[in-house]
Amino acid sequence: MDPATSFQFEVRYRPGEYLALLRAHIYTTAMPAERRWWNRLFVNLMLGTFVLGLFAWKSFRVGRCRFEMDAHGFIRHSRGRPQAVSWTTVKKLHWYQHAMLMELSESGVPIPYRVLEPGQRERIAAWVADCRPESQALGIRAAEVR
Repeated sequence: MDPATSFQFEVRYRPGEYLALLRAHIYTTAMPAERRWWNRLFVNLMLGTFVLGLFAWKSFRVGRCRFEMDAHGFIRHSRGRPQAVSWTTVKKLHWYQHAMLMELSESGVPIPYRVLEPGQRERIAAWVADCRPESQALGIRAAEVR
């Protein structure tokens, strides 16, 4: 697969995968290493009540998203205006069991693996690494893609 070739995909986020991604992200970035049972219970209760309501509202507002990705960045088309994002603005790529999360300055962009074809995860990682000289320190080398 040619690394310079652009690609497109569409995604309609699912509540279960969104919840699983948030849970994994919180557990790996915000919770202490020694997770006590009450920490997990609190996080699960908060996610199960507050976040599912937020997901429903956001899903209604955003709808189905279409992404166009190339070596310069990506454009996300949704119900609002198209949003163009350069790879240089991606602070970090987080790789989880069923999805990746592109951490931006003010937000995050989840990409479920189910919408990507073979090799596209590696291509995204390579594009981000090519645009970010400090990418080796950010943990976004293409070889580390799971």
